[in-house]
Amino acid sequence: MRRLLELFRPRPELDEGIRARLSQWREMPEPSPSTPLSEARFVVVDVETTGPNAHRSELLSVGLVPVGPAGVELGGLEEIVLRWEHQKIDKENLVVHGISPTESSAGLESSEALTRVLEHIGKCWLVAFRADFDRRVLGRSLRQRLGVGLHNPFLDVAMLLPGLYPEGTAGLHSLDDWLGHFGIPAPARHRASADALVTAELLLLVLARARRVRKPDLAALAGIGRAQSRLRRMRL
Repeated sequence: MRRLLELFRPRPELDEGIRARLSQWREMPEPSPSTPLSEARFVVVDVETTGPNAHRSELLSVGLVPVGPAGVELGGLEEIVLRWEHQKIDKENLVVHGISPTESSAGLESSEALTRVLEHIGKCWLVAFRADFDRRVLGRSLRQRLGVGLHNPFLDVAMLLPGLYPEGTAGLHSLDDWLGHFGIPAPARHRASADALVTAELLLLVLARARRVRKPDLAALAGIGRAQSRLRRMRL
């Protein structure tokens, strides 16, 4: 029913400048699944929302961290905060994401914010921890605010890590679990950019192990994630 309602939702009215930028984004080249990992470029994504429901919660901010052949590209780290002047922000969730109503009201208008997100991610493969939540929230926001679909492939670090580091990690589930296991400090957890940055550090470990076990390209890496996801569903 939710999908059906979205089909009949009026397309958003966008100004000429935004439409031109979206046209440029649509023409960006897509990387081949056979791209070697040594040449691949990723963008790590983390979203903060008004609540924990991926189907109803509104997008508050997006953290973006590019990872290229040379590692994390800190110069490209970005946190884009959307403007929500009248959006009710749950007080309990405010403690989690740390974005106050004042900060939110000073953010970017949604079409500008989301166009900037698209310009940052291009057609890169996206990476997140528990990626389904980020994919659903960001995809819904792009459909509703810009009228575009999010078709970038997603890799889920939460699936890749147990597939590549199975030894003694069966009890690790959360992002904090894995950060603690590898001794990665996380001084500002639950800000979108900070969470994306520590996820990018985990991605570097994923890429290093993948190359060591001769998983040479994007398609092979995605296969590890799918296999681990099927295994997880069988265990539930």
